[in-house]
Amino acid sequence: MMTSVAASSLDLRYDLHQDRLVLTARTVATGMDMYLTRRLTRALLSGLLDLLMRTSDLVARSGPDHRGDVLLFEHMDAVNRVTACNVSPSTVAPALAAQLQAQTPRLLDRIDVTITRGMVRLSFLVEAGEQAWLSLPRELVHQFVNMLLKKCQEAGWNLDELAWVDRRGQIVLPEGTRPC
Repeated sequence: MMTSVAASSLDLRYDLHQDRLVLTARTVATGMDMYLTRRLTRALLSGLLDLLMRTSDLVARSGPDHRGDVLLFEHMDAVNRVTACNVSPSTVAPALAAQLQAQTPRLLDRIDVTITRGMVRLSFLVEAGEQAWLSLPRELVHQFVNMLLKKCQEAGWNLDELAWVDRRGQIVLPEGTRPC
């Protein structure tokens, strides 16, 4: 029976040799590395964005043509707010860093996403069962999505169907509108 770890933080990096993301679930005393494939990452991002879309009161009150834009504004606000709060990467004790370097990441089979009392629980599962889990408020789900998108971009994984989330630097005119 595999033990399940209640993580207090997540780190994400790209492994060029494996062409996979390495997700590290950390507690105060330990860390656990898990591989995310491109296919699983795509499914996770799509699922999280769909969940954020379906559970937003503001999106629900918006017209169908504007729901993506409303979610994009919520996403930008959440990412900027978390960044403004000086959230910094966790520092890893040298002994823990050596332990993490020595372990072989486990390949994730699936990630279950559930909502309980307004918190999104991410359960990371390998073949033997739950490996680690973490509960996040909505704002930090946006931060996690942002982390995933940045690492996918670094990896050169063209997830074009999710490109709308990264339109922060664009002004998009509605179809049929002509510039002055």
